[in-house]
Amino acid sequence: PTDGAYAAGLSWSGWCDKFVANVAGRTSSGYSSAVAHGQNLAERGLLHTGDSSAPPGSLVFFKPGPANLYYGHVGVAVGSGQMISATAYGVIQSNFNLGGEYWGWSYFNPEWG
Repeated sequence: PTDGAYAAGLSWSGWCDKFVANVAGRTSSGYSSAVAHGQNLAERGLLHTGDSSAPPGSLVFFKPGPANLYYGHVGVAVGSGQMISATAYGVIQSNFNLGGEYWGWSYFNPEWG
């Protein structure tokens, strides 16, 4: 769903991890936050940390910080250092630097099919 700041009656603020799951055709990611999602991928060796050349269609993760409190942030890379992600302003396209401190990228979870 990309119909602005509200989808199904809910603001996208705080729902970035649900958004990337929706992009993959799932109703939820199965994680409590973007940082929990990223940590799980990192623990399984699936997060390419420090590599900012994320392939289009991959998930891009950002560490917790002032921009996103302790939940982190996640979006979908679209190429050239750009991503789409769910924010308080709706679903937007932006540079990676708007997500906070870049953490790394991963392909979608293998168990998502």
